[in-house]
Formats: sequence, structure tokens, C-alpha cells
Amino acid sequence: MGTKQTAKVCAIMYAVMGLVYSIIGIFMVIFGSGPVRIQGIVFILMPILLVVMGYLMVAFSCWFYNKVAARMGGIEFELTSKE
Repeated sequence: MGTKQTAKVCAIMYAVMGLVYSIIGIFMVIFGSGPVRIQGIVFILMPILLVVMGYLMVAFSCWFYNKVAARMGGIEFELTSKE
């Protein structure tokens, strides 16, 4: 899997996990008052930051791993069957 594809998959997973923050934020905005509403808005916007930063960090990590692995060798593992 390529760097961009891996970052996309991780960003989608972060978006799904971030929905929890959005749901909590919606309740805070509806039922809260004053500072609680502001915190609710932050909770609603948090998944956007989570997706963007998650995509960028995973893309950078994959790129960096590929550069290091090209010079030093990658990670080797062996799959065996118990049959």
C-alpha cells in the first residue's frame, strides 16, 4: 500500500473515531450554556483537526519509514500456518 493510500485509510479511521467527539459536542451545544457551549463547538470541530493531522502525520511517517528502510533494510517477518 502506498504512502497516500495508507494515510487516507488512517484518516478515515480517525474520522469515524472522531464522531464520538462530535456527538458529545452536539449535546454540549444544545444543553449547555456559556463556556460549555464554546467547548461543545470545539468538540464538534475536533474531528476535522484529527483527520487533517492524522493524514499528515501518517503520510510523513510512511515517507520517513520508506527512506530509512531503503538505506537500512525493512522489517522482515514470516507468516506460518499451524496446519
